[in-house]
Amino acid sequence: MDSYRTARAVGPVLLTDPAGPWTSFTALAHAAGYRVAAAVPLRDRDQTLGSVLLGATTLSLPDPALVLTQALADAAGLSLVARRTLHEHLDTNARLRGVLQRRVTVAQAAGVLAGLYRIPVTDAVTVLRTWARRHDRPLELVAAYVVAHRALPVVREA
Repeated sequence: MDSYRTARAVGPVLLTDPAGPWTSFTALAHAAGYRVAAAVPLRDRDQTLGSVLLGATTLSLPDPALVLTQALADAAGLSLVARRTLHEHLDTNARLRGVLQRRVTVAQAAGVLAGLYRIPVTDAVTVLRTWARRHDRPLELVAAYVVAHRALPVVREA
C-alpha cells in the first residue's frame, strides 16, 4: 500500500516485527515462510496503477532483484495502459461505425422515398422522422424497412 501511495519502492523490510508497519500482512507472510518483503510501484509514467510485492524466504533481498522487479513492473504498467487505450479506441471505433451505418441507412431510405414520391430528399427525411415518431419506432428501423421493402411500413390498428 505504501508503494502505491508514494509511487516509490518500499523495503526490503524484515518481517520479524509483528508490531511493524504492516501488522496483518507481516503475520500472514511470516506464516507462509517469508522473512523479507519489498514492494515497487506498478506505474506508467507519472500514474501509479498499483504495486508489485516481492518476498523472500531468506533474510535478505538483493538490490538487483529490486531493480529487475521495478523494470518488469514498469513494463507491465506500460502494457496495461496501452491495452486499455487500445480497447477504448476499438470501442469508440465500433460506436462510430454504428452511428455512420445508421445515418447511411436513413440517407438511403430518404433517397428511396424521394424517388417513390418525387419529393425533395429533405422532405423525405421529414416523412421518415414523422412516421417514426408518430408510431413510436426507432428511426433506423423504419429506414431499414423502407430500404428493404421500398415503402413505409404498414401499421395495422388493433
